[in-house]
Amino acid sequence: MKIIVDKIPADTPPEAHLYLVGNFNRWQPGVPVYRLQPQPDGTYEVTVPFMNRPVEFKVTRGTWETVEAAEDGSDRPNRKIKLPFPPKVMVQVANWTDLVTRPPRKHTASPQVQVLDSAFEMPELGRTRRIWLYLPIDYATSKKRYPVLYLHDGQNLFDAYYSFSGEWGIDETLDEMAQTGGPEVIVVGIEHGGEERLNELTPYKNPAYGGGDGKKYLQFIVQDLKPYIDEHFRTQPEAEHTGIGGSSLGGLISLYAAAHYPHVFGKAMILSPSLWFSDKIFNIAKKDFKNTRLVLLAGEQEGEEMIPRMRKLFEHLIAHGFPEDQIWYQTRPDGNHSEWFWRREFPEAFKWLYAKK
Repeated sequence: MKIIVDKIPADTPPEAHLYLVGNFNRWQPGVPVYRLQPQPDGTYEVTVPFMNRPVEFKVTRGTWETVEAAEDGSDRPNRKIKLPFPPKVMVQVANWTDLVTRPPRKHTASPQVQVLDSAFEMPELGRTRRIWLYLPIDYATSKKRYPVLYLHDGQNLFDAYYSFSGEWGIDETLDEMAQTGGPEVIVVGIEHGGEERLNELTPYKNPAYGGGDGKKYLQFIVQDLKPYIDEHFRTQPEAEHTGIGGSSLGGLISLYAAAHYPHVFGKAMILSPSLWFSDKIFNIAKKDFKNTRLVLLAGEQEGEEMIPRMRKLFEHLIAHGFPEDQIWYQTRPDGNHSEWFWRREFPEAFKWLYAKK
């Protein structure tokens, strides 16, 4: 099936390359094989391989920050093509997210949320990053020490103003839980690095997608960020009180972190993990991290590979002696690869992960 873009915004940079991102390439923007090729008639086209399910996609200039927007500048829903596929589909791009005046967004973070540092040094990677911090409701009035949860993609956790396609509402969720006697934790949100997201959240290289800086990213968390948090806030620094988590590539790197740093992270929230990125990830079953609590959760609408691969991971872990009661393995029939799904599932996953034994 050919996707043909026959109209782009007038302010499109002349040197720009256009790409498709969708469920056919695991929602990874800027993949060379899905670059739309300019045609003599001024259009751009690319061929999408056949799939036995509806195709969903968007047009980007290579990153999520440069994805297409709706006519009014708001986020554009995924384009959808149902079976049977037509031989070609014509597409018009109304605006680019980074070049259009967007409707005003409101800040939604609770008073418990703060930006710890807008440019926290990442010496292992030679860059800086915005770090978010959530403190429990009674932090300022108590002398208690608290467990900590480190989460990736920090711009999607607390504040809709900064999120790309919806935030998880973690601050509201934890505020409500605290008022009903639920677990209280400090949450540290690490923003992703835009174009560097795939590199930072993957511990291996993929022949088609690249990546592989995940080990340096984890060294930053373990050697720089966590010591800073433990020094400046009243944490319970032991592994049994420290968790790491994320979705998609964030789930992948959290799984790797749990297996390779069991003395640091005793809990891991692994949502919709990108296990497709490298089969090497299944070798972690041989690692000794049997005291770690794991959430393995994904939706059945996340493509044909998600649930079978996650089930394979679960079975590998059990076969190598990982205690089954240390894993909360869950699938959801309606779940797809999106922020609304992870927002909905976070409360129960969190309660299981931080429940008192």
